[in-house]
Amino acid sequence: MAKLKLNQFLTADLDTDMVTPGNWVAIFRVPRIDWLSFPPLLLDSPQPDCIFVGGKELEITPLSKQQLVCRDLRILDTVRYHTLDHPNLMDKTWDSNRTFRHSDNGEMHILDCIATSLSTGAPGDVVAATFKREGAETTLVIAKNNPPSDSDKRKAQEFLDAAKNQDEKSFLATVMKSSSALKRITKLGQSLDGSKLNDIKKRLNEHAPVSVSHEFPFIKNLHRFILAYGGTVSKSPELVTSLGTVHESDPDGADGAEAKKLLGKCLDQIITGTEHFKPYNNFNNLTSKDIDWLLYLDARCFTFVNSTFWKVAERTDDDRRLTRRLNKTQQRISGLERVRKQCQTTAGKLVKLQWVTELQGYVAPPNHPDVQMPETFEAALVETGMTQDEAKKFKGLKGIEKHWKKEPVRPRFHCELNLARSLSNLYPRTDHIAPAHFIGCSKRSCMSCDKWLENFNWAHHTDFSTSGSHGKPYAAWGLSGIDAVDNFVYDDIERKLRTHLGNPKSLTRQHSDSNFSGDSDDPGQVSERHLEITL
Repeated sequence: MAKLKLNQFLTADLDTDMVTPGNWVAIFRVPRIDWLSFPPLLLDSPQPDCIFVGGKELEITPLSKQQLVCRDLRILDTVRYHTLDHPNLMDKTWDSNRTFRHSDNGEMHILDCIATSLSTGAPGDVVAATFKREGAETTLVIAKNNPPSDSDKRKAQEFLDAAKNQDEKSFLATVMKSSSALKRITKLGQSLDGSKLNDIKKRLNEHAPVSVSHEFPFIKNLHRFILAYGGTVSKSPELVTSLGTVHESDPDGADGAEAKKLLGKCLDQIITGTEHFKPYNNFNNLTSKDIDWLLYLDARCFTFVNSTFWKVAERTDDDRRLTRRLNKTQQRISGLERVRKQCQTTAGKLVKLQWVTELQGYVAPPNHPDVQMPETFEAALVETGMTQDEAKKFKGLKGIEKHWKKEPVRPRFHCELNLARSLSNLYPRTDHIAPAHFIGCSKRSCMSCDKWLENFNWAHHTDFSTSGSHGKPYAAWGLSGIDAVDNFVYDDIERKLRTHLGNPKSLTRQHSDSNFSGDSDDPGQVSERHLEITL
């Protein structure tokens, strides 16, 4: 009788020392399980029968599991957990702004722009978008965290119609009415105010550019760069054209003083652009001059964020925040021009619109009730199994306590995951990994969405991906109802909590004899789960 052990976390390896003539045993360590080969065994992930909460034994049910997920995510959020701070936990982390630097990923860039344009930017108003292709037909599929209203549907259809039929200025005027662009411009202005601006100007004053070509490397191939990034800098040519003129008259780029002058001018003009829109409460009645101001601001953001000075100078949290805001401002202005151009191609004009709720393979996610939070952070720690004394001695308790949010949360199955789940039902299951399928989001995926999508792809041989994860916990994250995938996320949250808080007693879970558990007691490691299959 031979036995096969599969370890889902380690790299492929064959331990031949275990092989004996009378008992052939192979131990494979594989990075990805062939889920379809062993669906009854692998998809029934071992789960505890009970868990201790507040010192009491609690039977695990879908409702109690959702309560634990929300509470533990709220705890992690309160202590400012971030996956980028814990690379030893084997988290797959994505650079949040990679779509701006990887110009070959044009479809993702377009989908992100569409999703952000359809979102108001209000808390919880998150939109996801993807393309569904069937033969020669392409459909733009939209999803929201909450069921779409008639207003949402009308807004999305108006966006697509305008993108297909209007010129650049008319399209911007139409889309900006419901866009979060004003909010982004306001935040950009806040990053260039007071001491933050003084610090940048001080560093700029100390900066000694080598040449115009070195300071603004994109001018060597400006046309290609504009197309790659979907920019409209050619529509607002004063600054960028002057860069090109200097480069052409001095191809060796010896004039570093001119580069420094242009860089300072660019920064001042970004501030002028944000100041122009300060009196605005909304973008409902933009004039042609206002649109020119948007294009003017976009060109300066593009030039500054891609300068050698800023790529080298960026080093503080405020700097990184400014970079994000410069990029987001571009996304909501010049990013839309790329969407419009794509929609006005022959193929683009044939694209139809559909909401995820209208898909043939749509599965309505669970409707989770509100989850109540403990009154204090200390009480939350006690609920995890700490004693009252242990909770009171928790490092930094007094400072952390003021950041605890006791308001109930309404967990929702997030829209990008809803798209992946529903679209996967339309495609035949095979033993091969499906082609890459991009999903654009108005907000970067949270820590739990990243983990859920990773394991969903494993289970279904799909390759859905978003442009990135912000790596932070989000308490209002709803389970999908797919136990095999939800359990991975549940275990991942528990592992992070155990590691970060020092192994709370609630995480010493009780299993029945019929289940198997992890064999590692080290909270900083991923437990190795082995599956024994009798051949």
